[in-house]
Amino acid sequence: MLRHNATMERILVSLRQARIPMTAPELTRLLRTQPKRPHPIEREALQYRQAFAYLREEWTGVAKPITLASIEVLMYVALRLPSARISRIMANNTADLNQLLTYIETKSDHPILIAGVTHAALSHSRLHKETDGHMTLLISSLIFNKFGYDCRGMVAPESILFADTKAYDYALSSAAVYGQMTLWLEYYTHSICSSYAELLQHMREAIHRPMNKSMLISNLNDRQKNILLLLDMQGATITNRQVQKHFKISQITASRDLARLVSQGFLLSSGKGRSTFYTIA
Repeated sequence: MLRHNATMERILVSLRQARIPMTAPELTRLLRTQPKRPHPIEREALQYRQAFAYLREEWTGVAKPITLASIEVLMYVALRLPSARISRIMANNTADLNQLLTYIETKSDHPILIAGVTHAALSHSRLHKETDGHMTLLISSLIFNKFGYDCRGMVAPESILFADTKAYDYALSSAAVYGQMTLWLEYYTHSICSSYAELLQHMREAIHRPMNKSMLISNLNDRQKNILLLLDMQGATITNRQVQKHFKISQITASRDLARLVSQGFLLSSGKGRSTFYTIA
């Protein structure tokens, strides 16, 4: 629940920063229905969801370095742009990105400080303008995932970072105008730590909150629990046919299990007919 809510909040904030209007109910409806032909605003929201899922699955706690190729792959995942356009953007920003990546990979600063410096540097870069700010947020997020500071996707630091746009703009401009990061990093780290405090409060409240018994994992059968475990371990998708093969069950039984997991909010279904696949909600 916390991861789902954080993802929702991150998508909405990211859309607002890109001046793309969408409400929480509209986003909820979009993620539940997964339209076959989404309109442009819906595509933007789905791309952000895909990008955050990619970061969580591919970059959480990994030892591999962030490279130009890493940035390019993330750009392909997050942006609906022709490959030629992405190649051109990468070529335009190679020198600046190489300088930034050297800092990320060689400095022993705290990961939150590294993410803050990265955010400031990218916010005043050509890459920020050419990608409408998308990559600034996502590359900073990549750093959080890489060093394990995303709390398994349960925090939405952007919601606090951009809550006061005047304070954000002033702190960020101080880094560019005065050439020093102190004010910006104070603002940035305070926002990030506040998002952790907010998550902790949500967890404490959840301990005492009456639970909807239909949403308890304990009410699932062992096979349904194992379907969730497979998806969480792999960070992947699963189909009805794969469930049949893995558990050696009939198509009807697999459909019943998957339908229950969807109806109780554990899984999201995408696609139609034989192309339907399922992901963790």
